[in-house]
Amino acid sequence: WRPDPLAISLADKHVLREHVAARVGDEHCMPLLWHSNDAATQVPFDCLPERFILKAGHGCNYLIRVDRSSERASVDREARAFLRRNFYWTHREPQYLDMTPTLLAEPWLEDGHPSGPIDYMAYCFDGTPVMISTGDRWASTFAYQDPDWRLLDVHKTVRASHHHVERPDDLPEMLDLAARMAHGLDFVRVDM
Repeated sequence: WRPDPLAISLADKHVLREHVAARVGDEHCMPLLWHSNDAATQVPFDCLPERFILKAGHGCNYLIRVDRSSERASVDREARAFLRRNFYWTHREPQYLDMTPTLLAEPWLEDGHPSGPIDYMAYCFDGTPVMISTGDRWASTFAYQDPDWRLLDVHKTVRASHHHVERPDDLPEMLDLAARMAHGLDFVRVDM
């Protein structure tokens, strides 16, 4: 059994960019500073901003916050380790099995939250956002809301807080973008 090719392209952070651009416009894609799928690659630090995020496109939570204090050799070692990993073997999620390992460098974002920017993830069923999770990459905050921004009694992990994030001013636009991304799909999580 092999997953639907669409499932693979929706999970691959590099390939997904084409899907996002086609559905809602490339202005909604995170700027791509650099990418490579060469396992012998070295991160071109001198061609990148002083602060950026380095992540793997073929898995989850493979990311490094890089700034002036980062040891370049250590970042290169970890990046090459990302390229050697197949995320399928971590959780047996079939969409990752045959994915091409890729490194991506993206801008370092700030929103004032001490653990990094808040992630907004819309859980969409039949093209409709029904639940939005909010949290940061380091799970110091995590909560679930309905589309009217009412806190839901849903918990992802024991360690996550039930910290309620303020309703974003652009929530209607976010929900519209999520619905457009989810159109025609039984289920998808749209990360914003």
